[in-house]
Amino acid sequence: MTGIKRTAALLLLGAIFGAIALGLSLGQSGNGAVRVAFQRLEDGRGEVAVQIRDADGAWGAPLRPERRFVPADPEPGRWLYSSPVEAGGGGAAFKLGVLGIRSSPFEAFNEYALRIEHGARLAVEHVNAAGGVWGRPVELAIADTGGDAEAAVVEARRLIVEEGVHAVVGPITSRSLQAVGEIVAPEFGVPFVSPSATAPIVTALDDDGYVFRTIISDAAQADVLAQLAEEEGYDEVAVIYRDDLWGRALHRHFSERYHGEAASVALDPGGSDYAAKAAEAAASGARVLVLITVPDETIAILRAASELDAFDTYLFEHTNKRIDIYEQFPAELEGAEGVAYVGRHVTEAEGRWEADYRAMFDEDPSDAFANPREAYDAAIALMLAAERAGSADGTLIRNALPAVGGPPGERFPASADGVAGALAAIRAGREIDLDGEATALDWGPNGDIILGHMEYWRFQDGAIVRVRDFDIRIEPERIGAE
Repeated sequence: MTGIKRTAALLLLGAIFGAIALGLSLGQSGNGAVRVAFQRLEDGRGEVAVQIRDADGAWGAPLRPERRFVPADPEPGRWLYSSPVEAGGGGAAFKLGVLGIRSSPFEAFNEYALRIEHGARLAVEHVNAAGGVWGRPVELAIADTGGDAEAAVVEARRLIVEEGVHAVVGPITSRSLQAVGEIVAPEFGVPFVSPSATAPIVTALDDDGYVFRTIISDAAQADVLAQLAEEEGYDEVAVIYRDDLWGRALHRHFSERYHGEAASVALDPGGSDYAAKAAEAAASGARVLVLITVPDETIAILRAASELDAFDTYLFEHTNKRIDIYEQFPAELEGAEGVAYVGRHVTEAEGRWEADYRAMFDEDPSDAFANPREAYDAAIALMLAAERAGSADGTLIRNALPAVGGPPGERFPASADGVAGALAAIRAGREIDLDGEATALDWGPNGDIILGHMEYWRFQDGAIVRVRDFDIRIEPERIGAE
């Protein structure tokens, strides 16, 4: 036997032995017939997988274990074994959950969450157009938490136990993510990727590594907001901040970074004493008011502040970059500035994603108080990770997330063509580096995005104008718990 033929025979034998070791338990568990799948890669290695036949006689998608590659020149006489995978119902489809909000008392939250759903739906559309995950169309299940953390825990469990989801986009709020991340994620071993939970406390969750996010931490936004105040020469400001997990974290990081004098006023999220809070801030004597509040609250405070005529201008964080706020107070807000996250096109996909989004939902994805780009990135990353893992096992999907999102690997853009190319590369055994629509999806410790893009913006002449945008790198020590 020639060297080439001997190597090929050893490759095939290794593939068969490894795949049978993987598949025996699946065949014995009553899932039906099992067959070995094998392919030789361009670098000479072999890749093994197992397929299980469904009740209707069709073969399910190949189940790819983490350890599935046979070396090009294996040692003669040595057994080769893959790592085990869960059968996942044989040919069962990958099911993606979304922990959304549809019944919040704050209409702005419901609007915000709808666009997050839209981002996830577009991601599923792109993946299914490219053949789905494990060779079958991805299924989507939506849950309504109402914005409540306890409800988020209940709905997360329901999605996993009753709906059978393998991974989840969300929750949307930081408080809900804290509850779900520390209770449900490690309990069931299911990964959660939030497109919008920005509180720094998320970094320190006791989640066994199952929580990721596709938006940068508020620690970075607060730093940039303080930087803007100082660049504008504001050496004294008043701050009204929402007294919850999100607002306190932003306020704390702003206060640490800002070197001027700041008078702080806490706003009860369930309260209605907006006039009293505006008066308290005005009593400080500061002529600049920083608002770390959600849009409904911001409008109420601005209404009270305009009657006091106490402030020369205002500074806003990301959620208040809304033209409808400006339109209610055009005289007071002309020239007012803020900071915002920017979904930056990091590859040649620019323009294609927006066109697909507009065609599917007939709305502008650039609405500031929404994160459809980050939701798209979260959903795409989870589906590509599941394809790479070749398994319904949540731990293997979790472990594959950094591999599909960051270097090294062949880069693919966030677009229909990019997703199709990334899936094809994974199926061919190649490593990929997905560039998301919002960020490059480079995750650091604890599932945090470490490379982001931000902007200064201004209300001007009836519009929202970008003043300057720039890249930022978030150091892990700046993302601590509250």
